[in-house]
Amino acid sequence: MVNIENKKIVIGISGYARSGKDTLANILKSSFIENKINTKIFSFAFALKNDIDSFCLSKMGISAFSEDTILKSKIRPMLISYGQVQRSASNGTYWFNKLKPEIDLFFENGGNIAIISDLRFKEYEFDETDFIRSYENNAIITISRIMENGMLNTAAHESELENLPRISRIADFELTWNTNDNKNELNLQSKQCLDFLYSKIV
Repeated sequence: MVNIENKKIVIGISGYARSGKDTLANILKSSFIENKINTKIFSFAFALKNDIDSFCLSKMGISAFSEDTILKSKIRPMLISYGQVQRSASNGTYWFNKLKPEIDLFFENGGNIAIISDLRFKEYEFDETDFIRSYENNAIITISRIMENGMLNTAAHESELENLPRISRIADFELTWNTNDNKNELNLQSKQCLDFLYSKIV
């Protein structure tokens, strides 16, 4: 058990698509929970889907939260466009302003660590990275995945290519891991990241 008293920490995870951001978030959460640290995973994508879900259902009969590959492909362009429009109209603040009340309520109710699993933008003067830094205790983690061919995974679109290098320059920890479906191996590869975060917690 790790005693962190009333410390509140926000961790942001950034990386190219398919680098393992959600996987790492769940590994971190599992480790913290095992040590009796109240932890919850948040995402900007969830806020976006929640914002537009009723519209998708009423106009297309598809939930923004659908896990069906074909249905997801039909609404993905609209989700991306809607997210970009709201970011542009708010100078980048719209989605983290949606998430902030949920994170703050989690902390008010005794939560200790909020993990944001999809940190993607460092574009506007005050953007997602700045939102994370606005909390007194914070950490930004970047993650890369070594593909089966030995090469690092690359940007899926231009936005990633522009923003991820900016985030990497201000990251507190960079993790590079191999493509692997073995849970024990992934836990082993993420150990240094966990050690770094525990050093900030205690």
